[in-house]
Amino acid sequence: MKRNVKFFTIVISLLLLSAIILTGCMYAIAADNGETKPYDLNGQKDIGDNLIEDAPISQNSLQAKFEAMYEISEDGKTITVISEDYLNNYWRSNYEKEVIHSLTTEEVYFIIQDSIRIYEEYDEVVLTGFASVSSMMQVAERFPFVEGKTIKTQPDVTPYYDWDDTKAIYKIIIYRLKALSSPKAFFTGAEVIRFNGGDPAMYSSMYPETMFYIPGYSETTDRDCILSTCLGNTDPIDLDRASDLFITSILGYSIQFFSKTYGLTTVVYPTAEMDCGDFFTTTPGGYEYDNNGKIPIEIVYGPSLTLNVNNTFTLSLNSSMSSIVGGIYYRIGYELTLVCNSGDSNYTLVFYFQEGEGYRYSKEKSNPPSGYDFEDGTMFYLDKRG
Repeated sequence: MKRNVKFFTIVISLLLLSAIILTGCMYAIAADNGETKPYDLNGQKDIGDNLIEDAPISQNSLQAKFEAMYEISEDGKTITVISEDYLNNYWRSNYEKEVIHSLTTEEVYFIIQDSIRIYEEYDEVVLTGFASVSSMMQVAERFPFVEGKTIKTQPDVTPYYDWDDTKAIYKIIIYRLKALSSPKAFFTGAEVIRFNGGDPAMYSSMYPETMFYIPGYSETTDRDCILSTCLGNTDPIDLDRASDLFITSILGYSIQFFSKTYGLTTVVYPTAEMDCGDFFTTTPGGYEYDNNGKIPIEIVYGPSLTLNVNNTFTLSLNSSMSSIVGGIYYRIGYELTLVCNSGDSNYTLVFYFQEGEGYRYSKEKSNPPSGYDFEDGTMFYLDKRG
């Protein structure tokens, strides 16, 4: 149903981003041209470089498994992605003893694509609430806790994905992971820090709140080893007992996959087909009107910043795009750093995320190319033109 503009793949961006995120997870922290609807579920195989080509589970088998969970209204406009009966039966055995539930990497990838398709095809998506009936902590920890909610899709607003669509689909994906997985298949950056003897309160970044998911979590998973390696306390033997990980953004819109085999982190949501780049400008709004308020007049934009889903960016001084630089970007906590491709020099621009607004420029921390040194505190607002 939705899509945005500006997606292209730059190999160097993947390599540098992977190194940065891998460092952040394994070592650091120690201090408009997409596809319109309907969404093609067969695109599953293309959304991650690390997805196994000879996956042991066929797409038909995955589809049958998750379709058994659905409950669809008689008019076909509302879908409950996991029915109450299915959810209760799924966790029933845990009342007697702990039974580990988790999803494989292939199943997580399927859920990502399937959630996009569901958002495309239905007017309402119902997420069934679930909580353990036991008050005993040692038993309650066997069960997930998920809040019930109804998500209304926006099929008639625009044929493109926008910010709200991306976050809504993200909620559906995360709900399905949590509802179908044992709580210990998840951990947060705060748990990693405490496990390694640190204090999460001492971290100024958002790492303590970052959530990780262990695909294929089971009784044999060395969870302690994973918590240790995520803060760099490791040796080559420990890495053999480590795990692939899905890393979710606390800002509520992106999911990354870390492959222990390749040592790479790739963006798996938003998918390449969605291409949900974000456009920021120092001129908020995008349009103004004549005195009668009837004829929209497009504003000539000043400096603008586009952040693409593949972690590349473009920064322009004006709407004509006659003066433009590009490169890659990465985030550590609330800090956004742009690394410019400009000759042999190392140029960087640093911004700070402002909730509900956009990014504020930090003159003190930046080393920009000539002509791109903005006034300290210059605000780049998120533009929701769609």
